[in-house]
Amino acid sequence: MIKTFYFLAAVLWGGFFMSNAQAQQLVCSKENPALKLNNIYGEEVFAVMLNHVGAIQILYVNPKNKTWSMVIHIPDKKLFCFAANGTNFMYKKKGVPL
Repeated sequence: MIKTFYFLAAVLWGGFFMSNAQAQQLVCSKENPALKLNNIYGEEVFAVMLNHVGAIQILYVNPKNKTWSMVIHIPDKKLFCFAANGTNFMYKKKGVPL
């Protein structure tokens, strides 16, 4: 369980320092994947972050089955790129130990 938390933290942290060139090497599309992620996995937007190069990172989560997907949106290129996905998503509430 703790490994999942650290893995998610690493994915989020790593994405903050991803350049546009690195993001373009990912599986990318001009189509916003939000509807498909919701229809197929039941995932909805959980967090939205802006990184230092202007890319938007979107974390989609299904809290019932604990799946998650990380998508990087590059607005100036109108691209949506899959960065990672997985299972066993955990959300640490303030004051509650892992």
